[in-house]
Amino acid sequence: MNKALLPVLVSSIFMLSACNEEKNIELAAQLQHYQQQVDQLKTELENANNKLTQTQNELTAQQQAFPALKTTEEKIFTRNEEISFTENRPTGSGIINYYIDTVKTSIPWLDKLLISQAIDILNQDAEPKDKLTINDSDSDQQKAVLTEKLENNYQRDLDILTANKLPGIDYIIETSYLGQRENLVSFSLFRHAYYGGERSSFYTRYLNIDSETQSIIRLSDVIPPVKQKELKELLWNSYANALGNNKPYIKKQNFYIAKDFYFTPDGMNFVYSPSSIAPFSAGEITLQLYWNEINTLINGQYIWHDIK
Repeated sequence: MNKALLPVLVSSIFMLSACNEEKNIELAAQLQHYQQQVDQLKTELENANNKLTQTQNELTAQQQAFPALKTTEEKIFTRNEEISFTENRPTGSGIINYYIDTVKTSIPWLDKLLISQAIDILNQDAEPKDKLTINDSDSDQQKAVLTEKLENNYQRDLDILTANKLPGIDYIIETSYLGQRENLVSFSLFRHAYYGGERSSFYTRYLNIDSETQSIIRLSDVIPPVKQKELKELLWNSYANALGNNKPYIKKQNFYIAKDFYFTPDGMNFVYSPSSIAPFSAGEITLQLYWNEINTLINGQYIWHDIK
């Protein structure tokens, strides 16, 4: 071998060894980095599994505490009869009809709440001295008190119909189950009354109930009072758009936010009783506001996040 090449070969060997060592160090560093990533992913996966298990347990507990409702109609008081008049009258007879029901959910506090709402509607139609007291008794006791009151009212109205030879008297409170979404349960109570005049009176009360707090959700719970001025403006715009070229039934300064509302997949519906913002012949008027209009007004817990 040429002695002149020996130093070059030795130098090359040392350089190659140094390169291999640097490469090994680099590979070891990369391996350590990848191992750290794997360990981090394992930790994140474990945390995610723990959170999933916790969520499933919470959901199971919630379902056990307030299961999906299975409702049935329960009649509280129903009676009708036709009375023939001895004198010649245009109708010849009068008909009296009473129908009051509730929805049975088999959940004691909810059944009691629904009965109390029927009593409240009855009280609104009663003289102060005739109003029923809503106490802490259970739903069966409340139904017994309500039934007795309705029996008395029926006999009173039967005497009125007979004495005045009215064509008819009609009194209805009908409760309906609308649906359930998470902790929100919705019902409606339709009230209709007719006492022989030119027209009847009717309205629908909507109940949005929070199953966690076991209470009725008020508008101020959903939309804070400080944001209701903006809500009122949105409702007025909806009202004006519905009118088209027709003249408003009421002036803007007299317009108000309906106290009855309910939720839908599209947004919130506000229901106005007959003759409030439109002629009686138009019936109840529903103004709809879409989620994209009101999401910034609503308290976060009532926003339907899964609605696009």
